[in-house]
Amino acid sequence: MVKKYDETRRLFEEADIYIQYMQNGDTYTIVDPQGSLFGIGSKEARLPEFSGYADNARIPPTVSRSRYGWLCTACEPVTSRTKGRVVGMACADLDMSDVMRERHRYLMNCAIFVLLEMAAAILIDMLLTGHFVIRPVKLLARAAREFGNIRELYTKDNVMRLPINSNDEIGDLYREFLSMQNHIVENTERLTAITAQKERIDTELQMAARLQASMVPSDFPVFPDRNEFGLFALMNPARETGGDFYDFFLADDDHLVLTMADVSGKGMPAALFMILCKIILAEHAKLGKPPGQILKDANTDICSNNREQMFVTVWLGILEISTGILRFADAGHEKPLLRRNGKWDFLSKEQSGIPIGLLSESPDGSELFPEQSIVLHCGDVLIQYTDGVTEAVHEKQRFGEEGLLSAVTAAPSAEPDQLLPYIRQQIDIFEGNEPQFDDITMIGIKYNEGQ
Repeated sequence: MVKKYDETRRLFEEADIYIQYMQNGDTYTIVDPQGSLFGIGSKEARLPEFSGYADNARIPPTVSRSRYGWLCTACEPVTSRTKGRVVGMACADLDMSDVMRERHRYLMNCAIFVLLEMAAAILIDMLLTGHFVIRPVKLLARAAREFGNIRELYTKDNVMRLPINSNDEIGDLYREFLSMQNHIVENTERLTAITAQKERIDTELQMAARLQASMVPSDFPVFPDRNEFGLFALMNPARETGGDFYDFFLADDDHLVLTMADVSGKGMPAALFMILCKIILAEHAKLGKPPGQILKDANTDICSNNREQMFVTVWLGILEISTGILRFADAGHEKPLLRRNGKWDFLSKEQSGIPIGLLSESPDGSELFPEQSIVLHCGDVLIQYTDGVTEAVHEKQRFGEEGLLSAVTAAPSAEPDQLLPYIRQQIDIFEGNEPQFDDITMIGIKYNEGQ
């Protein structure tokens, strides 16, 4: 029996195997290797964990605590070979401490395996991230930095070209960079073309400004051998070119023609119209016509081909140098200033014409450009100007006729070549940081005959 016992124990790799018999709530140990000589007949009370099982029935693995320790017990019925009836149960115990140690060892192994698996996954993820994410991002960052560090003009050759063909977020980012850089190149090319065009226009405007400036006399004294009068003028366009102009010339030895005009509008159209008006007025004045007739004939010429419907205000005077008689006509222009006996005052307008270019004939048949006349005395100073002088603005306040009158009254000298720059200086002081709104043009003459 001992031999059979040992063989059975080795077969099932168990430390102890015992046979029990259950009957009426009691357990009888038939074979117990811990007893001496496999003692037979020991009796034990059935444990509560086994109370639900029938006598000598199959007992599934059941965990219990007894005087033998913390055990997991399983029993199978033992039947007789001859009679086939149940004679007992063969039982096996597992020490739960061993089971828990194995369980702990298994869980530790699982945890280690999971950690190793996680470490491997993290490493693989880092490698994949480095290859598919970090590397393309670094390439993008370097290409964007190189594009941003370009100092010359951007061209198509400067646009990044990278080996990124993915359809993920990195690919989307790359394509957005490409689109952005292409837009920058296109805008740069467009801006370069616009800049070149602007420079060409600026050059043309500067040439036009020089041409316009050359159209008016600007080298003073203009008549250095004539002592009967002193003459000075200045013109400051609000833009490169303007619509104001002045003119003066000797029609003959005894007649000086003075013209002050202000074309509607600003810029190149006004400058071109100004040149046309100046030429027409001068041509009619050189024929020896009186001021009113000059304006009338010039108006007829301009109205005959004025599709743009531009107009010009004009003050034109002819001074008879020997007598001081100044005949003048007004086409809607400003009132001139006269200094006599040390006192400044505006010349009153008895009658005023309409700007040239508006109407070819008077609606009521009256004279379009009536003439007036005054006699200049020795020492008299006359100033004519455009509305850019009186309409200079600072904080919505106009310089006005009052400002002009105050400036000429406070001027340290009445000589035209000193008086006009002083007025211009007072206008600059008044405007402060305000931009010049309109062309500023002035002409001044001092009559010296009889000195």
